[in-house]
Amino acid sequence: MSYKRILSIQSYVVYGYVGNKCATFPLQLLGYEVDAINSVQFSNHTGYNYYSGSTLDGKQCKDLFTGLKNNGLLCHSHILTGYMASESILKSVTYIIMALKTKNSAIVYVCDPVLGDNDRLYVSETLVHLYRSELLPLADIITPNQFEAEILSGVKIVDDRSAKCAMEDLLRRGPLTVVITSCIFPDDDKHLHIFCMNRNNFYFKQTVRKVEVSGTYTGTGDLFSALFLAWIDKENYNFEVACKKALATLQHIILDTKRYIEENKFSASNEAALRELRLIQNKEVIENPPVKLLERS
Repeated sequence: MSYKRILSIQSYVVYGYVGNKCATFPLQLLGYEVDAINSVQFSNHTGYNYYSGSTLDGKQCKDLFTGLKNNGLLCHSHILTGYMASESILKSVTYIIMALKTKNSAIVYVCDPVLGDNDRLYVSETLVHLYRSELLPLADIITPNQFEAEILSGVKIVDDRSAKCAMEDLLRRGPLTVVITSCIFPDDDKHLHIFCMNRNNFYFKQTVRKVEVSGTYTGTGDLFSALFLAWIDKENYNFEVACKKALATLQHIILDTKRYIEENKFSASNEAALRELRLIQNKEVIENPPVKLLERS
């Protein structure tokens, strides 16, 4: 086929932007077909006062894949995975990835190991072990945040040296490339550090000024992973350029969302809804990232 097609297995929300809801639109704008399997389907993300919905189990996930297979629809160039709620679905996803890699050895698997953040797990500790033993060995690229990189590697990240140690450990577990999407060091809470390392001795670090926001902007990691997948492909695996384009897009959207919040904070009835990332309003930025990063002050 003359176009690229991504199988994306992540969470989904009816309202707002996380998981597949956050990844699909940008990937489509950048020219990719997206086939989405929703690991959970909720009314909204769990940062609201209330949410409802359902969770896909392993059998249901495998049934969806079987339907694609029986109709000859397994024509994917990439796999992207994000939040998985249970051991059951994680094992089914492992089966799916192995099947797709057997069918097409050139397929690229980008794994966002959504386990937690800010020193807190979102999932059972059992899933940490399964990621280490089953998904990381299959991944071409992984995109953990700082906490996820620490818990998967066993290395506490406090500076450049420990970040490199963590990435080296993760590379030994199977992935070809590791991108740690956001690190904050104990002696400097004003900057974010993004690291990339691969088995070919490539190493890249980007430091940007942290955007000070009130509350939590959910979906930023999901968006970064989707953008990074697209740009490494479009930029012929120039990891530095791909990192900068993904980061610049994300930074611009966060700044625009922050501006929108400040303009509407007195009239909004739901603060969580106000903090949803402004993807649609930044269509042009997603297509043509303005690589002018807010770097060190």
